[in-house]
Amino acid sequence: MRAFYVTQGQLVVIDAAPGAEDTSFSDSDDGLRQFENYLRKTADRPSMMLIDIIEEEFAADPLPSIGARDRAALVASRLRRKFPRTPYRVSVSRQARGKAGENIVAIYSAVTNRELLDPWLQIIADYRTPLSGIYSVPLIAPQILSRIYKARDAVLLLTQHQGQRLRQVVVRDGNVQSSRLSKSPPLNDPQYPDFVVEEIEKIRRYLERTRLLSSKEQLAVCMIAESDVTEEVLKRVHSRSPLQFHCVKPQAVARKIRSEIPLEADRLERLFVAAALKKRPRNSYAASGENRYWHLRRLRDGMIASALAASVLFSVMAGWYFSEAWHLRRAAAEIETQVRQLTDTFHRDNAALDPIKADSHEMKLAVDTGNYILENRLPVPWVMHQLGQVMGEYPDVRIQQLSWRAEQPPSDTSQSSSRRDSRVPSPIPSIAAVSVEIVAELRPFDGDMRHAFARIDELTTDITDRTRFGEALVIEYPLDASPSSAVSGEISGASNPESANFRLRLTFRLQPAGVQGVGDENGAV
Repeated sequence: MRAFYVTQGQLVVIDAAPGAEDTSFSDSDDGLRQFENYLRKTADRPSMMLIDIIEEEFAADPLPSIGARDRAALVASRLRRKFPRTPYRVSVSRQARGKAGENIVAIYSAVTNRELLDPWLQIIADYRTPLSGIYSVPLIAPQILSRIYKARDAVLLLTQHQGQRLRQVVVRDGNVQSSRLSKSPPLNDPQYPDFVVEEIEKIRRYLERTRLLSSKEQLAVCMIAESDVTEEVLKRVHSRSPLQFHCVKPQAVARKIRSEIPLEADRLERLFVAAALKKRPRNSYAASGENRYWHLRRLRDGMIASALAASVLFSVMAGWYFSEAWHLRRAAAEIETQVRQLTDTFHRDNAALDPIKADSHEMKLAVDTGNYILENRLPVPWVMHQLGQVMGEYPDVRIQQLSWRAEQPPSDTSQSSSRRDSRVPSPIPSIAAVSVEIVAELRPFDGDMRHAFARIDELTTDITDRTRFGEALVIEYPLDASPSSAVSGEISGASNPESANFRLRLTFRLQPAGVQGVGDENGAV
């Protein structure tokens, strides 16, 4: 970015680019034509305008305690009434400390001679150069002063501008109270230190007269100059006035604001230009559309940046979706390959097998066999449900083994005398009964056989009466004391005398058609 530095009688183009030289144009007709030719070649470069002129006035005005909206309207009205002949005006409100406490003071500033700016701004507007704003050099002083001397009291900043002009800016609480640009002797003139001291005393008398500073308050002076100049000024300041004096070298200030523009001791306006280029000031005199092309450029750059960000985002999303599609396509190809391999394996293995030849009777036999398996299976839940109705009352009886088998009815060998009435023999016979065999034990067993037999008989009776097993027989007792008994006799559990083993046979008679007699609530068979 570049700066158009406007003074009395000329405009200087100061470029922040390394190695760039300043270009000056006078306010004569020839100078305006030269500036127009210069701007014709570089009209698109972003720029800002800084003014450092004598025809700039500052005025302080105390404000009443009113609302923010009413205060803004009052400040705007007083600003127009105080500077009615120029559009280049600006106001700044600040908090001031007084005897009555905190009050609000408005600082008005304006370029009283608009003819110093209009010719330059007309050329800039004709070529649509993006101008960020029109800024006052004194209004940039708080930005520089905050880097080298921070104080809430009134501070007078002294800098040498344009070779033979002394800029005097009074700053308090971060706001400009007054400013003055006076013609001065050169820095090497022996009268220069006396001139600086006289200007300091004039500023103090002005501040006291306008009540911006009381007679009891001390004015701090911060001067940016080389050591030999400040030493001479200090000698005269101590001999005339008890002011607080602070000196800073120009190169030290340049380092603190990170200025890339080379400085000269008598042209410290370049320090203000560097600070404005680093950080754009807030208060601008451009109130009549002088910076509209700057806003249009920022809007265009914002739209381009948004479009670029959107394109990058969409590109990333498209790449992500493309990657997902590629992975899905790869997975689909692998699945298709597996399907083809399985299909080829199936056809190859199926071709290696001999074809199955079956007539209608064999097919019927296979179907009847499947129906028999489905209709005549005895599920475990049904058997356990039936036993669970009784076994819950016999905690001393533990079932060790349970098995069952289907019993077929006796075969009917009688045949019909008529061929028409002859029946095709069923490939799978029906089930007449289901026989369940249980191996269990009594635990604990203390050797009392009489009690064990009674307990086993009691269990057998309960199974017969309370379950759907119509018959319950004991086929093995722990001990068979009768030689004529049909059951086997032995002393079981000899290896474990604490238990007595026995065996039961339970029979469930089915109807001739199958096992339809078992209810759903007991577990369908």
